[in-house]
Amino acid sequence: MRHFLTTLLALTALAVPATAATVFDNGTGNFLIGPNDAVIVTNATTLVTVNGSSAIGGDDETGIRLNQNSRATIVNGTTVQGGTNRNGISTIDSTLQVFGGDITGGLAGSGLFDMAFPGIGATSSQITIDGGIITGGRSGTQSFDQAAAGLAARLSDLIVRGGTINGGDGADTTSSADRRGGTAVSLEGGSFDISGGVFNLGTSINVSAGSRNSLMRIDRASGSISGGTFNGDADTRLLTLTGGFDPSDPFEIIDISGGTFATGGDWEIGGNVVVNVIGTDLDITSNNLTGFLADGSPLDVDLQLFGGGTITIPEPTSLALLALGGLLVSRRGRRANSNGVDR
Repeated sequence: MRHFLTTLLALTALAVPATAATVFDNGTGNFLIGPNDAVIVTNATTLVTVNGSSAIGGDDETGIRLNQNSRATIVNGTTVQGGTNRNGISTIDSTLQVFGGDITGGLAGSGLFDMAFPGIGATSSQITIDGGIITGGRSGTQSFDQAAAGLAARLSDLIVRGGTINGGDGADTTSSADRRGGTAVSLEGGSFDISGGVFNLGTSINVSAGSRNSLMRIDRASGSISGGTFNGDADTRLLTLTGGFDPSDPFEIIDISGGTFATGGDWEIGGNVVVNVIGTDLDITSNNLTGFLADGSPLDVDLQLFGGGTITIPEPTSLALLALGGLLVSRRGRRANSNGVDR
């Protein structure tokens, strides 16, 4: 750890020789507070535990940045804050585990094209969430600005077993401009395993229900949902699950066997994706899916299928099929996609 901190301080001094960051020690570790990235981890063999400390990024800088096979663990009592227009935590080709703490993305600046940033932004990384509160950055105040996702990952493997993930809120001003609250989780590529946690969509300002972001947006990723609490109301798009739209694109397989989903919310399923819903007394009537998931949670959601998206209720319960513009029920052992093609 001493070698890591020495290297870290040296890197920081080289980056900003005229305005070196402040170093403080609360008894559990030394961490940096802006004006640059608060903590930079670049050593592939380094495991950094952030415990009871703060990592606050300066303007346009991250709270914690993990590069090239580095590893970090965040535990209770920790505060991580991204600077304006930057992630709370950024990871590239790294491993991050969160047991606790409060991680918040950077707020959008006041400029016309300034953006809010996620609490955690990951690329090609392993992310495990067991606890803590992760929140996306608040939107700017310009018309059509939107807040950031709590967690945004690309080509990453995501495991969520606990904690709370919140989309960022739309900026609350007296302006009549539209500002959309952020998605809780956005995943593009990779894989996911969600067995717990609480997910909340950020608050929107002057935005109609139909124009709000989805609570969870998963694109071209296979995985499972076996638990968790997905909050919202009857107008909330709880899940948007999409695959590729070219016939040559591979199919993504998603199993949903548990979790508490807000009653009356929507599941959107499109592209080359097959969603298997596992439970008892499951039924699709007039684009409405009801019954009980395998973990005993009641289910009552509306379905919107498009572009080839398929939902199935595997045997022995039944096999139900839904098509865009109408319901198609096939004989047991067969299925149909949104184009009505038997498979």
